[in-house]
Amino acid sequence: PELNLDIKIVGLDLTQNPKCAINAKFLKRIVNYDNSTARFVAYLLGFAISKSNLFYLHDIFAVMMLQKPSLFKFKRGNIDVILEGIRRGHTKFNENKASGNILVAVSVNEQKFKNILLNLLSK
Repeated sequence: PELNLDIKIVGLDLTQNPKCAINAKFLKRIVNYDNSTARFVAYLLGFAISKSNLFYLHDIFAVMMLQKPSLFKFKRGNIDVILEGIRRGHTKFNENKASGNILVAVSVNEQKFKNILLNLLSK
C-alpha cells in the first residue's frame, strides 16, 4: 500500500532568521529562570553567544515545525538537487500546489516561536 505522507522541511534561509536566534537579551531572560534546565541551557549557549552574538536553532525549528505547525506558513512543491556546477549539491524548490510532494516552511511567527521557547525553559 502507498503511504500518502506530507514531508515537511525547513531550510537554512528560515532557520537563520536572526529574530528567532538566541541572543544576549534572550540569554539574560533564561538565566533568571529558577530551574536547572534553563541554567544549563544558558551555560551551554553563553560561550557561543559571546563569540558570535547569535546562536541559530536549526534543530529546534525542525521539532517546532512538527509540534507547532501553526507557527509556520508552508508552500507545496518539489525539490530538485543541483547535480553540476558551482551550486552542485544545493537544492532548488519549485512550487507546485497541485502535485508537489514536499511542504517547505517559508515563514515563521518569530514572536510566538520565541515565546514558546521561553515558556518551555521557564518550567
